[in-house]
Amino acid sequence: MARKNHFQLGLWGFLAVGAVAALAVASRTWFDTPNFKPVGALCLLTPILLAHACRWAWLAPLLIVLGSEVLLSPSAGFLALPLIISWTINVWIGFAVRRAMFDRPGNSGSAWMKPMATGILATGAASCQFYLITNFAVWLGSSWYARDAFGLLECYAAGLPFFRWTLQADLLFAGLPLMVCIGATYWARQRSVSRTAV
Repeated sequence: MARKNHFQLGLWGFLAVGAVAALAVASRTWFDTPNFKPVGALCLLTPILLAHACRWAWLAPLLIVLGSEVLLSPSAGFLALPLIISWTINVWIGFAVRRAMFDRPGNSGSAWMKPMATGILATGAASCQFYLITNFAVWLGSSWYARDAFGLLECYAAGLPFFRWTLQADLLFAGLPLMVCIGATYWARQRSVSRTAV
């Protein structure tokens, strides 16, 4: 019975991460603004969304890139590996947020501040690392910039508008849901404490 339940949980986890990846691939066609996509946000939220099957979250970045290569054009080309790395870091950040959310806090009125701050910092960190990794890959893999420090700085400067759109998307599609989820978690715990006290 335990083996059967373990198999069912694993199957549910694989199907769930597949659904998240399919949603992420589809979302890449939703907006015309470059980088204003919920893909990175979905990778960050996947460890939280999958609950007890969260170990499957590590598959999401690979499935998203593979799905995009098959279903969308043009090909990501040399950016495919940097995208997988960056979105995998988002998954790792999501696990850190998950731990902060579900560690049992104290009963003080400020107990919600640590997970809330973690959620805000996580969203900003996800945007920053995506900007740093993908622009470095563009500098390294394309012929658009000189192969020196000035070329690298020029590449990062040219990427600043894209960073702004990435940050806006992550705040909307990850930061806002995280704040709601963290607030709801804290509220539910406070109600549980109040009922126990009564």
